Amino acid sequence: MPAYKNKDNGSWYVVTQYTDWTGERKPKCKRGFATRREALEWEQKFQQQSAGDLDMSFEAFVEIYTTDLKARLKESTWQTKEHIIQTKILPYFGKRKINEITTKDVIAWQNELLAYRDEKHKPYSQSYLKTLHNQLSAIFNHAVRFYDLRSNPAAKAGNMGSEERKEMLFWTKEEYQKFAEEMMDKPISYYAFQMLYWTGIREGELLALTPADFDFERGTVKISKTYQRLKGKDEVYRHLTQTDIWCESIVDLYEKGISVSSMSKVFSLAGIRLGWIASHDKEAVSVMLSHRDYNLFSCGMLDETIAALALAHSDKLLVRNRAIVRENLEIVDKWIKNECHASYVKPMAGTTALIHYDLDIPSYDLCVDMYKRTGAFVTPGDCFEEKSCFRLGYACDKETLVNGLAAISKYFEMVTKGE
Repeated sequence: MPAYKNKDNGSWYVVTQYTDWTGERKPKCKRGFATRREALEWEQKFQQQSAGDLDMSFEAFVEIYTTDLKARLKESTWQTKEHIIQTKILPYFGKRKINEITTKDVIAWQNELLAYRDEKHKPYSQSYLKTLHNQLSAIFNHAVRFYDLRSNPAAKAGNMGSEERKEMLFWTKEEYQKFAEEMMDKPISYYAFQMLYWTGIREGELLALTPADFDFERGTVKISKTYQRLKGKDEVYRHLTQTDIWCESIVDLYEKGISVSSMSKVFSLAGIRLGWIASHDKEAVSVMLSHRDYNLFSCGMLDETIAALALAHSDKLLVRNRAIVRENLEIVDKWIKNECHASYVKPMAGTTALIHYDLDIPSYDLCVDMYKRTGAFVTPGDCFEEKSCFRLGYACDKETLVNGLAAISKYFEMVTKGE
């Protein structure tokens, strides 16, 4: 069918028909194309997918594969498969016609993955390579079994990688009992570990338990569900970046995404103690509202008034605060280049940096001693389970930042001189 131009906004749209799974013919309209060519290309792709015609691109068939399988898998399982498809398979095969991909093409793809080395010159693990190949083969198998693709080129190419056998670590009864004795003064943790050890349930199954699952008269517990945090995202530093890129929110990218933010960081209003959670997931929002009603009757009216005023002028606040963190990070960057004992990966956003040092001193001891001797106050890397480093905040006024960096350098000099 032809494409049509919308006279009101100049965009193009297409109207076509397809046969659904019941055999009924139904209309399909798609709007918003910038050009006539884009509209017709979409129609051709849609008709190929509807008819199961494999004279289509690999990425077009992946959409069919997604529609067929996503609803049948656990959300976490699908997320793993989707990540592999989007990052390791589609970049190579996406634009090629699925019925023209050969065994030779698959071998070339395998060779690229086998030759990969990261910044530390490490290759992909054997088990990961095997997982990547299995996913590609699964897509071709789906095409063979249900859409009459002639053969699976990935199966002909043969697998790459291998399954790595990992040693299973476990506690003996005596070891666990020693651990449990040390945990008795922390009731919540103690009973959680008791459930995990004696029943063998998984962490997610433990977190999903509710009072209704326990039958104390019979001495039983019902394990019937699991809990997962899927793509929850802390967005308190969203837009506080070193470039003017637009930062998408997780709620705009994923229907079950959960965004957490506040007035504290980007808007510099930590004192009003106000924040929010956003999601399209109605069930998750309902649960969070229930907790909110239980824990907090209401926010302060003055706090909400100040927050509303700030959000009404958020563009101006963002310009101001971006300027502060960008100028201050340049000061930190120049200091790093001139300080032989310090190094870092320059942040792309936020207000903190993780500074690594080459002195043979645990981070907690270094931070405490440095504060006592020079007044420089930073957070030990041990707090984040990172050794030989500390967290530096750079959103303060310039004078404080410059003096603080000078104090850190002075401490490094004192230590190296044995003072």
